[in-house]
Amino acid sequence: MSTVRRFVPADENQLQSLVQPLQGPGFSWDDLLFSAELVQAQTWVYEVAGTIQSFVCIRDSGEAWEFTIVATRQDGQRKGSMKALLSSVMGGLEPRRHIWLEVHEQNLAAQALYQGLGFRQTGLRGGYYRDGSAALLYTWSEDKPLPSV
Repeated sequence: MSTVRRFVPADENQLQSLVQPLQGPGFSWDDLLFSAELVQAQTWVYEVAGTIQSFVCIRDSGEAWEFTIVATRQDGQRKGSMKALLSSVMGGLEPRRHIWLEVHEQNLAAQALYQGLGFRQTGLRGGYYRDGSAALLYTWSEDKPLPSV
């Protein structure tokens, strides 16, 4: 049984464990900033049998919603949990405005996921990541229908 729900402080250790193996040039949140973002943003989790598979942190910039952290357990990638989570969360954001996110230019699986959800690439930040790679900027607009899961 899967559940999409809001983050609670008791989830933090599990989320820290989830992101630890993901740390690298394309994901580099230090522990202090990561902990602060979990609380300051709206954080949503996708949980199966008590184990968090994916999560997303969302901020309201006033102009748009911004997905600041998007992550899936390494052993759970490409199994649909992030698509289910993002579809659920995006369907509940009010008011329905633009949604922004950025992704490492070499993260082809994430790019395919976002494009499948109706995001389109709208910009590029050259040399953004520690390895010198660009961040691809994606935007979703409310004129795009949300896919069914």
